[in-house]
Amino acid sequence: GAGCAISLDDFDLTSCNNINTFFQQVKASSFSVENWSFGTSVSLASAFYALDYSGILDLSSWTGTSNFTDMQQTFRLCTFSDINLTGWDTSNVTSFYITFRDCENVTTGFGSSSGIETLDTSSATNMYGVFYSCENIESLDLSAWDTSSVGSMGDMFRDCYKLTYLNCNDWDTSSVTTIVRLCYKVGSVSVSGCEILMDNWTLNTVNTNNAFEYTKFSVAPSLLNWDFNSASTNFTGLFSNADGQVALDLSTWTGTSNIGTCYQLFYFAEFTSVNLTGWDTSSVTSFTYGFYANGYLTDIIGLSGLQMPLNTSLRSAFDSCRLLKFDTHNFHDDFASGGLITDMLSTFKMVSLSSGTAAPNVTNFDLSSTTTTGSMFSSANITSGTLDVSGWSTPLLISLGSMFYNSNGITNLDLSGWNFTNTITSFVNFVRGSEVVTVDFGSASSSDFSGLTSFSHFGYGIDSITTITFPTTLDLSSLNYAQNFLYGASTMGSTNYGFFLITLDTTGLTGAYPLVVGSSQYIATIVDSGTTDGTTSNKLVDSTQNFTSTVSVDDIIFNDTDNTYAKVTVVDSDTVLTLDVDIMTSGELYEIESSLFAKARYSLAVKGWSINDGGSV
Repeated sequence: GAGCAISLDDFDLTSCNNINTFFQQVKASSFSVENWSFGTSVSLASAFYALDYSGILDLSSWTGTSNFTDMQQTFRLCTFSDINLTGWDTSNVTSFYITFRDCENVTTGFGSSSGIETLDTSSATNMYGVFYSCENIESLDLSAWDTSSVGSMGDMFRDCYKLTYLNCNDWDTSSVTTIVRLCYKVGSVSVSGCEILMDNWTLNTVNTNNAFEYTKFSVAPSLLNWDFNSASTNFTGLFSNADGQVALDLSTWTGTSNIGTCYQLFYFAEFTSVNLTGWDTSSVTSFTYGFYANGYLTDIIGLSGLQMPLNTSLRSAFDSCRLLKFDTHNFHDDFASGGLITDMLSTFKMVSLSSGTAAPNVTNFDLSSTTTTGSMFSSANITSGTLDVSGWSTPLLISLGSMFYNSNGITNLDLSGWNFTNTITSFVNFVRGSEVVTVDFGSASSSDFSGLTSFSHFGYGIDSITTITFPTTLDLSSLNYAQNFLYGASTMGSTNYGFFLITLDTTGLTGAYPLVVGSSQYIATIVDSGTTDGTTSNKLVDSTQNFTSTVSVDDIIFNDTDNTYAKVTVVDSDTVLTLDVDIMTSGELYEIESSLFAKARYSLAVKGWSINDGGSV
């Protein structure tokens, strides 16, 4: 039904010390509690909890409110349309814990006429979730609140989906220990988002995790002069998934040397630019997913001043920042020179994919502790400058899978100084689909590839590559997968291609492995040639020849008539050779190849490799 008509005016409660749960879950058709008076310390914990009353709850006539000490959950889950606390003296209230949580029917209320904006909060120590899930309120100006004693502000405005204005300027937050999810989803369903004013906050010992996660900003938030004074301050997810395509200026923040972790700091945020000028990131231990998927971000102002010597991870730090450019603001030479980074998976994946950028300055990155660079530059779009990775040292790398997959503008990879060790296991998709021309592992390098298990699709679908240089002492004894190592129109130099064939042949791999290297040609070293004039099974017969003086066992026969190959197993005489495969009949042209390159190529074919190249030179 409609509920009970409640009229309880003129209560003298001067001797009462609590009205906890007094109206809990009451359903009222009308509600009047005028002129209540209080005279001793009183708790209002859950006093109106879940009161079902659709009108305006008017408590402005209450006296002796200076005796109130506890307002936790006082109005939680109430259905009133607004409230009037004008004239209340809450100077002795210590707890505003979820006081108005889930007051979902209040729309434009909680403004000046409610008295809430001028409440005396000087004794408050707990403001956790005060307005949590007040889904329909549109404006809050709390700049007059005294928060000097408050410890917890976690979830304070969480799920205030329709807020369009929030003013908390000049709050004294020196005692605050947590602002976790402070503005989580604030303004997220309003048309344009929320204007947030929070200037001049000092945060001494504070957890800021996810404070502005999913917040929707209508204009650039004003967060001027935040000061952090506690070591190991946690910035995890601080602006994660923030909505609203606005510029974020944090250049006035001080005490940033105390930042410990920046995990998901701007994860999936929509800022168009972020200004970190003046930040001291020397204590940052993780930047994992720092700017991950910032689809509207074009510039990180102050990037050139950032150094992270204690950082251990850059996993996906700039991954999917499709508009981000390094043309104006690039990395400091010592941005990642501390030698502690273990994870660089997808660090620059898809960076500038839609815009193009100058090459990021990664010259001095220290990868001495890094175990993975998988997809690090995958689909990165570099339109000017040269990506210089030649000085990197990579003794602990395990996987480089897809490191340059589908990248643009990266052409020459000098990896000759990378000092690979037997920890390396995978080069899957390493330069697949990219514009890479040369890959130099260093012919004189002492890199150890003995632990490498996969070269699968190393350069699949690439038309540009001309040179792959391996160490002359290359050991691929553990390689067990090299399908589609190269598959495209790439053309390698003849000598380089030849040594590459020899290297592959040392693996002992057998099976249907396609090796497509465009028009690459191997040096055959032809020792004899002619036209057969006899037919004998598994023999090459040419009565005009002197094979005993020109041909050796293991030389390769190329049937120039039908493009088939065989190996010499016996030099029978000057005119007859025994072959391992029956490929010759009378009247067919042939060439005899003696180079190690030709022999390696044939050996691979016998093992099942399907080789598509430009033949011999």
